[in-house]
Amino acid sequence: MKPFPVHRALGKFGITSLVLAMAGCATAPAPIAPEAANRIHRVAVISSTAKLFTRQYVGLTVFGNEREEIDISDWKIDQQYEGQLAAELEKLPGLTVVKAPYSVEAFFHVNDLNGPWDAPAFWGPNWEAIGPATRSYCSENKLDALLVVAKAKTSDFLGGTNQVIGGTGIYVRGPGNQISVMHLISSVALLDCTNAKPLAIRTVATNQQALPGAIVRSAPPVNLPVNLSRTPIPQWSPEQRQHIKSELSTLPTSTWGTTLRSMFASSAKQP
Repeated sequence: MKPFPVHRALGKFGITSLVLAMAGCATAPAPIAPEAANRIHRVAVISSTAKLFTRQYVGLTVFGNEREEIDISDWKIDQQYEGQLAAELEKLPGLTVVKAPYSVEAFFHVNDLNGPWDAPAFWGPNWEAIGPATRSYCSENKLDALLVVAKAKTSDFLGGTNQVIGGTGIYVRGPGNQISVMHLISSVALLDCTNAKPLAIRTVATNQQALPGAIVRSAPPVNLPVNLSRTPIPQWSPEQRQHIKSELSTLPTSTWGTTLRSMFASSAKQP
């Protein structure tokens, strides 16, 4: 059976997502203020979105659901994302990207919940949790700002179920109209080194000029063969593992430029 086309999954639930989006923020995110942008010259990039990878199957009932997770730190996907983002940042006038070692453990706390339990209001990312690490890193490397990529969670806009998707992983739904995709659901923030607070926050997506519900629906997916997405992680062959690793490493490349430019859109930065 062929993978279910992503655009069909998104279109099927587009009206519902749009209604939910209109209940929240009514406009697209604003770019950072020109005065803030013009004092930013030295920037570093940290990605904490691709340490864990999930495989999630949603069946006809909750009893048929499957969910498993592995640590893919050794794939070094976050480091590849940092390099991709650095290349896009260097295309913007007046910015110098600084590369320096950092504590992966300290910055991974950006993925902590923002409250006492796992509920939509507390899903995060938790930018405050990395405040001390951000201030120290900025000071040590004489930075003006720090770009941080974190996992994000959202309701299931792919299959329209009551499940949650987020971060890096595989989502597969069936039987019937089969959906089989790899996803990256992430947020990126430009943190001001003067106070470690976000100057701008974006969903990593190709569409940055829409309501939030529409923006998250343009987060990068790629279709996967159903026989691969339905294979439990411990049973992946070396070829399957390499295919997933390769697809994941390039998954967000079409989104970085649009996402970053939306942050600096009206900054009028000068070299």
